[in-house]
Amino acid sequence: MHYVTDDIEHGKWHCSTTDKCYDPGLLFEDTGKEMKKYVLHPADTFADHAMYLREISVDKDWNVTVGERHKVIDYANLENPARGLRAEGYHGYKIGDYYYIFMIQGCDGQRQEIVWRSKSLLNGHWEGRMVFGGEMVDENGNVVMQTNGIAQGGIVETPDGQWWCFLFKDYGSVGRMPMWLPMKWSDDGWPIVGNGTTDKLPMGRNMTTPYYIDLPASKGMNIVQSDEFNIWKPKKSKSRFGSWNPGLKLCWQWNHIPDNNGWSLKERKGWLRLKTTSVAHNIRDARNSLTQRTFGPTCSGQTLVDVSQMKDGDWAGLASFQRRYGFVGVKKENGQLHLVMHRAKEQRDADGQDIETKPLNQTKVWLRVDHDFRDLTDKATFLYSLDGKQWQPIGDTLQMHYDIPDFCGQRFMLFNFSTKVPGGMVDFDFFHVK
Repeated sequence: MHYVTDDIEHGKWHCSTTDKCYDPGLLFEDTGKEMKKYVLHPADTFADHAMYLREISVDKDWNVTVGERHKVIDYANLENPARGLRAEGYHGYKIGDYYYIFMIQGCDGQRQEIVWRSKSLLNGHWEGRMVFGGEMVDENGNVVMQTNGIAQGGIVETPDGQWWCFLFKDYGSVGRMPMWLPMKWSDDGWPIVGNGTTDKLPMGRNMTTPYYIDLPASKGMNIVQSDEFNIWKPKKSKSRFGSWNPGLKLCWQWNHIPDNNGWSLKERKGWLRLKTTSVAHNIRDARNSLTQRTFGPTCSGQTLVDVSQMKDGDWAGLASFQRRYGFVGVKKENGQLHLVMHRAKEQRDADGQDIETKPLNQTKVWLRVDHDFRDLTDKATFLYSLDGKQWQPIGDTLQMHYDIPDFCGQRFMLFNFSTKVPGGMVDFDFFHVK
């Protein structure tokens, strides 16, 4: 699927569906007469170790098509091409005389950032080099945040002429941490990432300074935000497609394609209302679950929920969500409300188990989840309050675990789902993160 807009900040997007291009990346080339656009992608099967290129065309109605497929780089001639990850995650650039394609590859479990370059996009000779294959180290050379490498990203030039490499690092259950690594260019036109040199290959080894991005401390449009659940209104747009509709802040993500009949910011001003419109087996397949990313080294999220309109079989609350999830919330059984701490006890335990339940004799309750990602501790604890002041722990500790189905990492989740009859609803007054 391809999306086009003429107002990248405030406009709506026009969608086109084209032929399948697995795990694609983009390359743009300004020829002086036009901006040429290409999609880069690997083969459809893991048996084919190659990278393909197709030109993107956009017609007068802004419908997108992709052209003929060209094999650009064939990894079959490389030593042990099937070892580790297949090269993927393409980022393409035309800089000076060369086309550069940055990508990730794996070697004996260690992820590496590699670059291929050629002076001709379709008919050139492509040279490849590994430009970063290390970890972050301290001043004494000791590895910090030991995992399986830093890779898969692209490069950016800042207005003052500095070059940076923008990669990520898997770090346990918090998921993929964005990393800035300084970069420069060698005399013969190769990128030098981190403290790499061109004396020997591989060039990039370790970075002595961890240029990680502290998102909560940054200013502006943070990707994790507190929310009072007032209707967010974007600025007006002059896009031919119109502007975004007012609604939730852009920091939120639905865990499934939402049923827009099942949520509202208007029915109760200043509250998020989640209504059950279907029946779910468990939180893993519950629709209209609203999420934000967690972040390290520690983070805490809390909310106030009104459960006065729940139905029997309904569950609602605040979760620490991944395949091995846990949550603190309220369930209604036989007309009685219960506080509950519930979690999956193993990776494939989608239904989970109640760890602790308590009768709840009021219809408003404050819920909180604390996360600790320091040194791969990866633990979450759950608390509740009956007055918003005094907090009580409930249940036990969730030992979080990074897993492929939710590979981007642990998330905060506000949820309400029914296991019996749709039609119940809960209201969340706010979500506060720190």
